[in-house]
Amino acid sequence: HLQNARKDQVSCWSALFLLGVAAYVVESSPGFYTLDPRWRLPVQVVSSDAPAVFWITIGAFFVDDFRVRWYHALVLLALTTVAVVQIWIHSTSIFALHSALSLSCVLLAIWHVLAGRAADLVEGRRRLRVIYAVVIALYTVLIVASDWLWPGGLSAASMSLVNAVG
Repeated sequence: HLQNARKDQVSCWSALFLLGVAAYVVESSPGFYTLDPRWRLPVQVVSSDAPAVFWITIGAFFVDDFRVRWYHALVLLALTTVAVVQIWIHSTSIFALHSALSLSCVLLAIWHVLAGRAADLVEGRRRLRVIYAVVIALYTVLIVASDWLWPGGLSAASMSLVNAVG
């Protein structure tokens, strides 16, 4: 993706999304939250932006005339701000805001996946859209539900490997 990032917006956003996924895997590791906040900050910011970058990546991949707009930047800024605030203020309402923003980005990505399905002329890509949307939705619900229902969520030592594999 990095080789094609200058020429292809799908490659550019995919590379950034994969960086966010890598940051999320690091953030999900047991003991991450015991680190000094200055060490956690860059990882948490990159990880927290992953849902918005995912939304942009999916738009670039599935929408032929996709362009990054001001509201994409606004959502990225909001997620970054919430991530920074979460490091120093542990509040259920801030956590709920981050979850809501993340879910909104994922839902918008799923909308991109499904919206143009009927007009997609590439049969393989048309079938991929539905499978992709279902897998994304299920995994996202699992992540958000685990954070709310289990102590430590999928970052708990017993679930960390399962989460990283997912």
